[in-house]
Amino acid sequence: MAGRPGLLPSDVNPWTSVVTSLHMDTQRGADGGAEFSFFDEEEWNRLVSSAGRLGEVSQRVGAEDEHDRLIEQANKMRQLSQARLGSSFEKLLGQRHRYSEFDNDVIRRYVCLGDAFDGEDDDDRQGQYADITKTADIYLPMDFLPSSLILRDTPGLNDTFLMREQVTIRAIRNSRICVVVLSAQQAMNSVDLG
Repeated sequence: MAGRPGLLPSDVNPWTSVVTSLHMDTQRGADGGAEFSFFDEEEWNRLVSSAGRLGEVSQRVGAEDEHDRLIEQANKMRQLSQARLGSSFEKLLGQRHRYSEFDNDVIRRYVCLGDAFDGEDDDDRQGQYADITKTADIYLPMDFLPSSLILRDTPGLNDTFLMREQVTIRAIRNSRICVVVLSAQQAMNSVDLG
């Protein structure tokens, strides 16, 4: 849809972990770029202690199991991030990384699910910052469009990690039009419709 096939990761299973906004901008000219912002310490503490807004709501309605699961997931995410990033973890919180130029590898470093990558070189660190990335903004100069447009790629609704699902729901609420992409092998179900 953005005229850049393969720019963002895609898979039938949840692969994207961050809402990624493609700013198709008619005003920027040739100077595209990318900006990734990270959760700050207060946001991390809130995620771990109360599982964020979804945790607060589930606690209010008496869904203790879901609340506990959210907190467990947030703690696990923090532990994985700390293991992946080491001593840089604390320094990165609340920071922004800006790129005047980017490629698929840079994007995957911030928005894809990641694994431990001991011994790999810097170019192959898919998901290196994904757990701490709060927002991903990609700027695409498109002076041929009649007006600027923002496309948002979300983690999806079939994510077992409840917080990423909540991030998707929040992004959908702030959108004017939603395009649902489904696999031909998997029919739309009641969760997708909900």
